[in-house]
Amino acid sequence: MRMIRVTDHAVLRYLERVRGVDVEAARAEIAAKVAVERLIEALGDLETERLLRRFGGAKIRIPHEADGGKLAAQVGVRTVDALIEAFGPGAIVLPMGEFRGQAARRRRAAWLLSEGRTIRQVALACDLHQRSVERISARMRDERQMRLPFSAMRLEHHHIASIPMTPARTIGGPIVPELVVVHDTAGRLEAGNSARYLAQNDAGVSVHFVVERGGEIVQQVPTNRRAGHAGRSHYQADTGGARPLGGVVQGDLR
Repeated sequence: MRMIRVTDHAVLRYLERVRGVDVEAARAEIAAKVAVERLIEALGDLETERLLRRFGGAKIRIPHEADGGKLAAQVGVRTVDALIEAFGPGAIVLPMGEFRGQAARRRRAAWLLSEGRTIRQVALACDLHQRSVERISARMRDERQMRLPFSAMRLEHHHIASIPMTPARTIGGPIVPELVVVHDTAGRLEAGNSARYLAQNDAGVSVHFVVERGGEIVQQVPTNRRAGHAGRSHYQADTGGARPLGGVVQGDLR
């Protein structure tokens, strides 16, 4: 196979013109993340959060000495000392200007949720009501579900080829699926918790698919076999434990 050498510039132009990538935006995002990591290393999580909430997106001037300056009066001498040691004296633009304002707090809440923070932690960090954070979390979950690669899924022998199969302990007799029932669980917020329970429980409970919080899917029952997920139920002329139904559990989606 012949190797073709290309320059970094050619790759960037290809990404821009063919793949539609906003290279400048990607550069800015990477630079901002690097800057935040440097700030966290110098100041710690709490002081970085306070600094960016007050000055994010603005230019500040780091003095040669911390004592007696305007910046020290605003953020404290220890913070200025840490900035001098990490960045040296001079002007710098702090990243994440979206940390300021109501809409900014919501954007930051979404970022913290994506980093794995709890609803309560995010509410405290962003000065938002917990119900507001819960709505943000629900919207993010819906967006993840919209991005699931359904077009890439292929059914082979009643299994979806592109996702893992973890057989449930209870798998019923043959069915011809007619509709989908979607459940929500009350399990612990741990990846794989629902799938593990359904693979081991003695209660006769099972589902065809488990969708995790991050959008990952696990199949547990073949699509042509019955799952015990709806109890004694009735649909049109059929009665008897959801025989014609395809069951999907949205695993730990609280």
